[in-house]
Amino acid sequence: MACSLWLSRASRLVRPLSVWHSGVDQLTTIVTRARQRTHAAQTQRSMSFSACRPPAEPGQTLDQVDTPALQVDLNAFDENCIRLKRIMDTEFPAVRVRPHAKAHKCPQLAQRQLGILGSRASGICCQKVGEAEALAAGGLRNILVSNEVVSPGKLRRLVALAAQGTRIALCVDNSVALASAAGIAAEAGTSLEVLVEVNVGQERCGVDTAEQVLQLAKQVQSSEGVSFGGIQAYQGALQHLRHSADRAAAVAKVVDKVKHVLGVLGAAGIQCPSVTGGGSGTFTEEAGSGVFTEVQPGSFAFGDADYRINEGWQSLWQQSLWLLATVMSRNVAAGRAVLDAGLKAASLDSGPPVLPAEATGGVPMQFLSGGDEHGVLLMPKEAAEEGRLPNLGELLRLIPGHVDPTMNQHDWLATCGWEEVYVCAIELVKSFIEAFHEHDSPATLNFTNGNYALWLRYGEWLLTCPVILIHLCNITGMHEEYSERTMTLLVSDVGCIVWGTTAAFTKGPLKVLFFALGCVYGAYTFYHAAQVYIESFHMVPRGLCRQLVKAMAWVYFTSWVMFPFLFIAGPEGFGVISIAGSVIGHTIADLLSKNTWGFIGHYLRYKIHEHILIHGDIRKKVHHTVLGKDEVIEEMVDEEDEETERHPTAGLANRESFIMMRDNLQKKGISVRASLDGSSARFDGNMANPYGNSNFAGVVGPNGGNYGNNFANNVNRKADNNGRLMDGRIVLGFAANESMVQFWQQQFSALPAHIEILPYKGLDAIMEAVVDNQAQYQAAVRSGQLTAVRPIDFVLLDPKYLGGSLVPKLQQMGVRVVAWGFDAMGGNRELFTSVDAYIEGPSFGSLFNVDKFKQIVYKMQQARQQAEMITAGGQQGQGQGMMMGNTTNFNNMGNDGNFNAQNNGYGMNANGPMSFPTSGSVTPNGMRSGQMTPNGMNQYNGGMGGDYQNNMNTARQSSLYGNQGLDAQGTANSDMMSNLMSQLSGMPGSPNQRQFR
Repeated sequence: MACSLWLSRASRLVRPLSVWHSGVDQLTTIVTRARQRTHAAQTQRSMSFSACRPPAEPGQTLDQVDTPALQVDLNAFDENCIRLKRIMDTEFPAVRVRPHAKAHKCPQLAQRQLGILGSRASGICCQKVGEAEALAAGGLRNILVSNEVVSPGKLRRLVALAAQGTRIALCVDNSVALASAAGIAAEAGTSLEVLVEVNVGQERCGVDTAEQVLQLAKQVQSSEGVSFGGIQAYQGALQHLRHSADRAAAVAKVVDKVKHVLGVLGAAGIQCPSVTGGGSGTFTEEAGSGVFTEVQPGSFAFGDADYRINEGWQSLWQQSLWLLATVMSRNVAAGRAVLDAGLKAASLDSGPPVLPAEATGGVPMQFLSGGDEHGVLLMPKEAAEEGRLPNLGELLRLIPGHVDPTMNQHDWLATCGWEEVYVCAIELVKSFIEAFHEHDSPATLNFTNGNYALWLRYGEWLLTCPVILIHLCNITGMHEEYSERTMTLLVSDVGCIVWGTTAAFTKGPLKVLFFALGCVYGAYTFYHAAQVYIESFHMVPRGLCRQLVKAMAWVYFTSWVMFPFLFIAGPEGFGVISIAGSVIGHTIADLLSKNTWGFIGHYLRYKIHEHILIHGDIRKKVHHTVLGKDEVIEEMVDEEDEETERHPTAGLANRESFIMMRDNLQKKGISVRASLDGSSARFDGNMANPYGNSNFAGVVGPNGGNYGNNFANNVNRKADNNGRLMDGRIVLGFAANESMVQFWQQQFSALPAHIEILPYKGLDAIMEAVVDNQAQYQAAVRSGQLTAVRPIDFVLLDPKYLGGSLVPKLQQMGVRVVAWGFDAMGGNRELFTSVDAYIEGPSFGSLFNVDKFKQIVYKMQQARQQAEMITAGGQQGQGQGMMMGNTTNFNNMGNDGNFNAQNNGYGMNANGPMSFPTSGSVTPNGMRSGQMTPNGMNQYNGGMGGDYQNNMNTARQSSLYGNQGLDAQGTANSDMMSNLMSQLSGMPGSPNQRQFR
């Protein structure tokens, strides 16, 4: 059971702030408006305020939820997503789906949608930069901002997401915004995808003519930092036309305009990678047009009152979103009931919420706005006087008028795990009825033939046994989809219970026949359950987890076998044991089969999740014979090797249960995987944008001057913010097709720099090449012969190497990894989530883009050089200088983009935030006089002053160094520098590497 607090700020997407409980998968989601928003904001600033009480907590029933609130029925939500996938698979197999997250603003629900849609999904889309940030933080890696973004600050935030490995696309409709986006992305050494928005009738954003689309597309192709992603053609107003024929006619006009645009682009030789648009009301028309390659439905997953008026809507989608409100006042004479849900809880832009007529016995009620905090329901006075008016304090479920703005009004999210809780709750109710009303009707049914049946028992079986089997089929708690085996187990189990119950209702030979049929179904259930246990035993980590699987199997088979024997021996069979004895026996069997089994199962999931937090989700395929069948099972292991495969854990990192478990492990001093540690970022992620909010500094060491001089000797390898490439070296990892070596040699030889290619085949050969080159380069650095050995800019891999252990091993060594063969329309997208960059093509159907290829090479070279400069002072005590936050990257260094490092090693930073005056310091703006003030390091915000500003001895030493160690020209007094080195070498931290924060 998990409950987390989510807050929103202005247009920002709701994001988790704290967690109360840990647990497993979700059944019901409650999203509730936070009334104490100001209080919550003050709580973050001052500890004198107490934390806000969550409106919903695990274990509560709906009538205990603090209203107004939104309830998401995840069963209906999932069914809608499954139905969408089925429609796309059968009717529109060539079109992909990009669900619109503005309908829910929740990364968890977005992950759930993409998990169900599978290969049919191309990614997720949203409207705001803040939404994109929270979706990326929730593990989403392909995000389209289907809106124009012009603010430089917002563009920098999008570029920061792209630099961290998220594929970011946005819409443009003017050259000014396009130039701004391109400039900011190029400056950061990354790239944004750009879609030109076409005005197809919305009269909002978008260009009007095909010639304007062509002009912007050409500007994209000629600009660094952006790539042409296609066009967006969306008209929201069409979604709410009431009749399907009207919607089809309106979409046909959109399609005609898009065809004209594509014709103009094609005539100019410009390929349009995608055409995206369409919403929940019209997506079938766009998808069937033969023009659109992608659709963006959002509200389909929830439903609202306005959409439900549309013809055919109710036949397609289930209502999954409900507005919960409580009656706070009523006036029978006026036929009026007042709810606690007003304008702050429900949007009225597309009409008011609707109370289903069945809630009032078929009497329709009209919703009127009563202001910010009140909603008014009116019904005819005659019906109210008949007692149809909702009662004071009654909880009502209304259908929101418009999903998107209504969801935006609610800030709290509570989720509740279900299998163990559900079974235990049913068992508790059954035990209570059994204790006081076991022999009362309908708990016990008496028949005219003199026979009787304990319907309470069999009804409880029907309610709980299928849920136990669902849990069994997802024994690790890592999946949410239902498999074919799940359905087989459910069918056989229900058949067993039905025939067993029928046997209890009858006498004579029929009783034996029905009992035998129940046993046949039960044996089939046992057979498939045994398969699950055997496979699970070999799949879970060795040690305690496997013992828990054994315990679950023993408890399951022992307790479930008790039921047919109790039937035979009890009053339903031969009557060997009394009614009381039968009740006691069944109670013991229930406690074992449900409560005990569920507790062990929950603990097993806990230990599996703990294993993943510590070791990651690493699996090895092994062959085992399971009941006579040879099965390939993915065994969870601790360590990686050539035969293992690492499964992505980005989606798990934001589960509330994992966050709670992670924090508990860290409190115990147990390290967790970096990819699941929210408190630390991956090394290569930091390299992509090392200046965000963190300050970095290399420790000054006794060998700083030597290293700095040697590093300075390499400044002739130039790269500037206009994208000039440096001479370099890459390792090419190819698989079976050796012709790819020649292809890549041709591509690299066409670049305006000499880049040496080292081709290797096989995991061992690639790793050995990287290790050897790194060792040679480090030796060259120490000896001052930098030009003798080039460092590896990146490793270019065949996609066949993805999914295994090679990529994470290379990244742990600080080596960037690029893969070719990405197919935007194919099913291999997940393989590329682990690499630092990917190249589309060369493959059939995927055009190889030379400009994108050049941008990737440039970006990887800049990332490597940033990493070198950061670690230059940190490794082996070889001091490189201070680095701190506000500089975007190193591409702007020097007046012409060159590294202005002095051989005498005393370069200063003109602006102050970057360089401690050690050997080989970097000077972004060249040498200037008077850069070190008499206060020395105290002037360095985030530099040496970081953690050490509070240390008065260090501060005094810094001041002394500033007064005596530097003159106006930045010349250092070597004696004082040596003194300071000695002082710094005694500070707390590793003698070889420290990071100042």
